[in-house]
Amino acid sequence: MPIKKTSSSDLIVKDPEILGGTPVITGTRIPVTLLARLLRVGYSDKIINYEYPSLTMEKILAFKKLIDGGYRVSASR
Repeated sequence: MPIKKTSSSDLIVKDPEILGGTPVITGTRIPVTLLARLLRVGYSDKIINYEYPSLTMEKILAFKKLIDGGYRVSASR
């Protein structure tokens, strides 16, 4: 099975109508900074998915790939 390359534009949206333009995971109102912080402090993928069901395992894993690929999360809008 080929590995799908995920780009930040596929996974992250910045829309003034959603949380005032704060970057969020596509299809959710969950800020990118929150997901990055949860991963950084050691929350497991399963716990994140349990606490935030709109963050599917696919989205969590895609975000981790972005981070591993050098994507930088900025606290600013």
